[in-house]
Amino acid sequence: MRQGEKPGKSKAETKRSVDRRSPKNDASGSRELEKRLAEALEQQRATSEILRVISSSPGDIQPVFDAIAANAARLCDAVNGLVIRFDGQLLHLAADYNVDPERLSAVRQAYPRPPSRGALSGRAILTRAVVHVPDVSKDPEYTLPAATTIGYRSVLAVPMMHEGIARGTILVARDVVAPFSDTHIALIQTFADQAVIAIENARLFNETKEALEQQTATAEILRVISQSPARCSRSSMPSCGVRRRFATHPTSSSRLPTATRFASWRASARLRHRCGRVRSSGMAACH
Repeated sequence: MRQGEKPGKSKAETKRSVDRRSPKNDASGSRELEKRLAEALEQQRATSEILRVISSSPGDIQPVFDAIAANAARLCDAVNGLVIRFDGQLLHLAADYNVDPERLSAVRQAYPRPPSRGALSGRAILTRAVVHVPDVSKDPEYTLPAATTIGYRSVLAVPMMHEGIARGTILVARDVVAPFSDTHIALIQTFADQAVIAIENARLFNETKEALEQQTATAEILRVISQSPARCSRSSMPSCGVRRRFATHPTSSSRLPTATRFASWRASARLRHRCGRVRSSGMAACH
């Protein structure tokens, strides 16, 4: 050893020092890894469940909203969750999970309402961005009744966006001041994307169903017209085959879309005009 140098640890001593620290560090790292894996698996199960609900109820979005409200609150360690729909003018309460009855009553009285910065759901709609309030009781812009803040301190509101248009908001809240993590924010954004998928699927499904009903009703009327061109006179229209068939058709009555009823009215008008021409020409009477 040179003069002035401090004696260093031998390799054996260094190894023993590392060995003494390793078991504790390894155990801590393993627990953290296990926790993250468990959270990832839980989130994957939740997103899979929501997708399953979407596929099993293509024309009904209520089960999807219910599942999103419950899973969002549970996986974000929140006390409660809400799903708010936006129709372009008003906000509507669509689903709730584990909300205090007094607060839920106050929320129901506050909706429907136009979006405004006074409500976090409206603020997310107006800004089209995530709204994260660590303590809503200290938020100077919050204007809803005090009863709506029961079990409502740290709040996260994520808008449901589709092609730049806000379709609603998902809210989760804690009853203590405990801001949400970036992981929780990303998870709610995933749920918001799934909610938009459900909304669009339901819209397309119902539009397709309505169009098919319209085509079926119109095709039935035109078929009757083609089979009985000279059977209906103006005096016998109440007993006309078209009206008789239409009255007994499964898709008739007020359940038909407006466009379908209008198409049916046009078909009946064409038939009345046709029967009048038959009578005035001296051909076989429509009866």
